[in-house]
Amino acid sequence: MAKAAPDGYTLVHVSSSYGANPSLYKLSFDPVSGFEPITLASQQPFIAVVHPSLPVKTVKELVVLAKARPGELAFASSGAGGIQHLALEYFKSATGVDILHVPYKGGATAHTI
Repeated sequence: MAKAAPDGYTLVHVSSSYGANPSLYKLSFDPVSGFEPITLASQQPFIAVVHPSLPVKTVKELVVLAKARPGELAFASSGAGGIQHLALEYFKSATGVDILHVPYKGGATAHTI
């Protein structure tokens, strides 16, 4: 799309990871000035869920548990480098917890395992 002729007929729909790409990859185009946004098609909030066997009800309790059990907890994502993975890596960095990343081949697989 970055090299497509600006003919007014070509559209691209990008995922939420589009905004993170410049910090992960060397791009041959400017993702900010190289495109003109026309609409927000959807919005997806991040929701943290845990297995019912974990004795936590809040994010604060999850952080306390993860710090008490470094390296013992794991989180699933839709794949390495995806927006869920990046969000949880940021969570780890912001809270100082040591949680293992387990990438799956898509979000549906990560939720059903």
